[in-house]
Amino acid sequence: MMKIQLTTKISALTVLFFLLIGCSSTVHTDVDEPLTYQVFYDNLSPYGSWIEYPGYGHVWNPDIVNDFSPYLTNGRWVATSAGWTWISDYRWGWAPFHYGRWFYDNRYGWLWIPGYEWSPAWVTWGTMNNYYCWAPLMPSVDVTIAFDNWSPPDFYWHFCPHANITNTHLHHVAVPGTRGNIHPIRNFQTTSIHHHYYATGPAFADVERETRTSIRPVSIESVNRSPNRVSRGRMEVFRPQIETPEGQQRRSPQPRPSEYRNAVEQQHPVGAPSVRPTRTDRKQQRENIRTLPQGESTRRR
Repeated sequence: MMKIQLTTKISALTVLFFLLIGCSSTVHTDVDEPLTYQVFYDNLSPYGSWIEYPGYGHVWNPDIVNDFSPYLTNGRWVATSAGWTWISDYRWGWAPFHYGRWFYDNRYGWLWIPGYEWSPAWVTWGTMNNYYCWAPLMPSVDVTIAFDNWSPPDFYWHFCPHANITNTHLHHVAVPGTRGNIHPIRNFQTTSIHHHYYATGPAFADVERETRTSIRPVSIESVNRSPNRVSRGRMEVFRPQIETPEGQQRRSPQPRPSEYRNAVEQQHPVGAPSVRPTRTDRKQQRENIRTLPQGESTRRR
């Protein structure tokens, strides 16, 4: 009887061992080749759908059942040497939150347009009353002039009390709100390839004062695997080497997703602001949007 129980335990441990191996092999995305659009297409396909969208080419729609907002759902802000950096708990988060841009479509929801330029986050930052606020940048928008020639639609914005900006469960403390009298935070750095400006967010000294904690920015180190993570005082970032233009020209045929569908032709003109979401849950949520009064601490439902 004891021998049978021992054999059963060994078999169970063996099964568990191989299950763990299998699970760990699916967690990381390893890309040995230089970064191209084909890498985006292949690695994001298991997590969403590619759509041929008029004016933008192939765009990606994440396969998420619940309400989703870029730079809010399932992630948090981390202070790094490059500024406030978004770290996502999605396996695919290494790409859409650091390359390319997001925009909203009434039919499909949030869509991501690939791009080669890496930054800590492609967002615009501001502050209003006792809240920090941020919104994803739409395609072709220069962050340095966002408040002068273009402002995000109201529902793009997320507001977080100053004291909670470092919260690891940000979606529990951030709230939606109208744009109101937002004061831009004009702190910028440039990317390493084409020296494009990106917003670094609130000054660390200001956040220290608001949160009454010491902010110690971590260094960023490129690694050859995903997901991104913070470990031992550094942020490990999956940032493959970019393919050179000459190398891309030698590639044939033109890169494209293995599976994609065509968007309907009745879409917004390219570059037009997204309109208010129409799905019932989003509509109800946005209808309740109100300007945040000073000092209020509200949880996002």
